[in-house]
Amino acid sequence: ILSEGSSVGLRHLIERKADIAMSSRPARSEEILTIAQDGRGNLTDIDHEYIVAVDSIIPVVSPQNDMGSLGMDELAAIFSGRVDNWAQVGGADLPITVYSRNADSGTFGVFSGQVLAPTGQELSPEAVILPSNQAIADAVTEDPGGIGYVGFAYVRGAKPIDLVASCGIKLTAGVFASKTEEYPLERRLRLYVDNSELSDHVEDLLAYAISREAEPLIQKAGFIDLGVVEDDTGLESSRLLEAAEQAGDAFELGVLRQMLIDLTGAKRLSTTFRFAPASRLLDNKAQRDLGRMIDFLERPENSGREVMFVGFTDSDGPFSANVALSVGRAETALANLLNHPEAGRLTGLRARAIGYGELSPEACNEDFKGRQRNRRVEVWVR
Repeated sequence: ILSEGSSVGLRHLIERKADIAMSSRPARSEEILTIAQDGRGNLTDIDHEYIVAVDSIIPVVSPQNDMGSLGMDELAAIFSGRVDNWAQVGGADLPITVYSRNADSGTFGVFSGQVLAPTGQELSPEAVILPSNQAIADAVTEDPGGIGYVGFAYVRGAKPIDLVASCGIKLTAGVFASKTEEYPLERRLRLYVDNSELSDHVEDLLAYAISREAEPLIQKAGFIDLGVVEDDTGLESSRLLEAAEQAGDAFELGVLRQMLIDLTGAKRLSTTFRFAPASRLLDNKAQRDLGRMIDFLERPENSGREVMFVGFTDSDGPFSANVALSVGRAETALANLLNHPEAGRLTGLRARAIGYGELSPEACNEDFKGRQRNRRVEVWVR
């Protein structure tokens, strides 16, 4: 076992020095192409990509800092150095010290790609570069004017900052939001293999890494496992308010009313099915989530509950067309569950597919990544 970073792991897989490469980022196009040209398979296929956990990248400040939230544009301005005093973003009159990882860090890659790159900015040359998430958390905790970013596992004594998207949606990092992949500064942790004949030991490790048995170890390490959990909050008032603000004419208000009828009293599950880009096919994580969903629904306490696959879209196109599209996506996800090889374990399953188009977005529709996050199928039970 070598711990030298995502790029090293994938390079060693390409050079046949590793059986498995672990990565906190998707394989890059040149890495995928090199493996494919060598006749060793497609790293984007489900047989070669194993998503084992998720991780959120969380902005943190000192517990002595009164700031509770920052807009994404404010965060970019701070880390680029354009804003250098907390008073400029509504805080105390205190100079800001920026703490960051170096450019080779996967954590930096996620943060830079989601925060700095969309605004065409780069990390401030005045930023203090530290070697680890823990070092950043420790430094920020002791510096009243400090700000940094760390993986979910490393918040420790620092204070997390909520994010506010450009369209006003407030985004709070937490286990449930991370499992649903609603939080924007998020990454999937992957294992990659090529199509070489794998030893029994390698195959067993891959199977174990995506099994329920591995979930406690993933949690103990501070990351977020993919096991299905239930949210006790139900249909939140803030979500209803956002949906009501979007609904304009009588048809849209009718869809909102139907959403209230369908989901009031129901509980949302953490599994959220997403699709491969420009496709109606479930992505690799979603395909394996079908098995996790079957495990959850098979539990005795879930016997007799109704399961609702609930589709949503982005706001591109007419509202009525988006409603139809959202229903179609929900039907696709439900059909995948019913056709799963293990679906026979679900005796007496009551399930239906419904959709509400662009109502209740979880991200802004202003850019591609936001629209992609809004194209989803949630799972609710009652």
